[in-house]
Amino acid sequence: MSHIIPPPPLQAAQTSRADAGTGGAQFHPVADMFPLMEGEEFDALGADIKANGLVEDIVLYEGMILDGRHRYRAGLAAGAEPRFTDYRGDDPTAYVISKNLHRRHLTAERKREIIALLIKATPEKSDRAIADEMKVDKNVVSRMRKKAEATGAVAPVAKRVGKDGKARKQPARNGYGQPTNVDGGSSASLKPQENSDRDEDHVADPATVKTNARRLCSPTTPSASPSS
Repeated sequence: MSHIIPPPPLQAAQTSRADAGTGGAQFHPVADMFPLMEGEEFDALGADIKANGLVEDIVLYEGMILDGRHRYRAGLAAGAEPRFTDYRGDDPTAYVISKNLHRRHLTAERKREIIALLIKATPEKSDRAIADEMKVDKNVVSRMRKKAEATGAVAPVAKRVGKDGKARKQPARNGYGQPTNVDGGSSASLKPQENSDRDEDHVADPATVKTNARRLCSPTTPSASPSS
């Protein structure tokens, strides 16, 4: 259910934000993952609101604007009365991403920035779940998560929640982002390395190899005939 709320009163601490055309309203951090609309695109939205009114309500979450920052700012500029409704879902991050991905063209670089923010904000989400939200390949998210965990930007989680809503336990990892076994060592078998060491011990000396090669390639000297 929507309701009309007048713009919040301007306070000294909000002056810089008001100067940016926000009317002193606070934007939810989740909404701020996406850049504000500016320039011709913003002017066109304001002209449309002035001509047709505010078609879609502004969505609030935790007392802040979750969706509709541009409609709110453009509406203020056009002199339109803002209408608000409360968000009633259980995943505000996915909601904001879905809304913005359908409305706006994002560069590959901006998408990566948002993915990095998502991994940091919701590390419990699986790579596949985040990839599905951002419309990218799962491996893109996986590589970015490994890098974030290796640099300490994101702490590994014991369980991740997939697209199906089920939590799955993740293997413990060492400081290099590699899975570890129960003893704290690398889960990779040591046998390949042991075999490699053993092979190195049995490599022939290079000088010996050259000598044998010369013997094989040199013509055979005919044996002398026995004297009669």
